[in-house]
Amino acid sequence: MILNTAKSNTITFSLQKEISSPAIEIHGATISHHNTVKLLGVLYDSHLKFSDHVDWTIEKTRSAVHAITKLKKAGVRAPSLTLFYKARILSILTYAAPSWFPFIGKNDREKLENHQKMCLRLILPYSEHYEDRLHDLNVSELTVYMDLICLRYVEKVRQHQSHPLSEHIPKPTTGKYHRQLARPKHRTALLGRSLFYKYF
Repeated sequence: MILNTAKSNTITFSLQKEISSPAIEIHGATISHHNTVKLLGVLYDSHLKFSDHVDWTIEKTRSAVHAITKLKKAGVRAPSLTLFYKARILSILTYAAPSWFPFIGKNDREKLENHQKMCLRLILPYSEHYEDRLHDLNVSELTVYMDLICLRYVEKVRQHQSHPLSEHIPKPTTGKYHRQLARPKHRTALLGRSLFYKYF
């Protein structure tokens, strides 16, 4: 494979606020450096906070949200609108969730949940509370659904020893306290938020 330097980017992952990265040259061409790169449909930033990915994902669904309004005015009923929401919006919001959702903070979780609240309010404008809309439309809270996706993925990896990620599942440490048996120790807060530690 011949590397296309014009289509290549570099990124440095670090917990430090200020990141200094040396220029990388290949065949005399300098590879452009970015603080955010897209890989297989996920935006990765230098600090692995994924706030840019959350904003970008929500923005990708704007046209579909507008379509819900149009369909509602055209007389499409709530069950069909819910099906449209799951196919055109929820699928985008939850895409590759195990790779980024465990890392996002409270503000980004609320931002995602509020986006779903808005969509369900368009579908059922006369229901007073978000919980009522969730029940009537048979939809889970978005962050709860995301957690479930991550849990299912960890279980899938755990059950298949041949899975490429199986060796990354942390083994519980033996210690004086039961908590040490239930959750392995980790050296950094970032590692503690990773998929296999958070959903261990």
